[in-house]
Amino acid sequence: MNSIGNIKDYISKGHSNEQFIIFIGKNIEQQLNQWDEAYEVNIMKFKDYIFVVKIGATCYEMEILESLLAENLVGLEIIW
Repeated sequence: MNSIGNIKDYISKGHSNEQFIIFIGKNIEQQLNQWDEAYEVNIMKFKDYIFVVKIGATCYEMEILESLLAENLVGLEIIW
């Protein structure tokens, strides 16, 4: 899976922050499901975005500040 290439292509098309986060979540879930189909990825929007990866009873949670996302979408591709 060429996730970096997909992300760069998506960023270059100028989608909204919400569309971008949903795109990232779907890509991460697809990758995780290649390892184990029990993985689930959920994204919740409050003041900022809450990104949750769940497998069984274990949950990993990350907050993504909307202000930082708006300032620098390109900075996120470094993480991936």
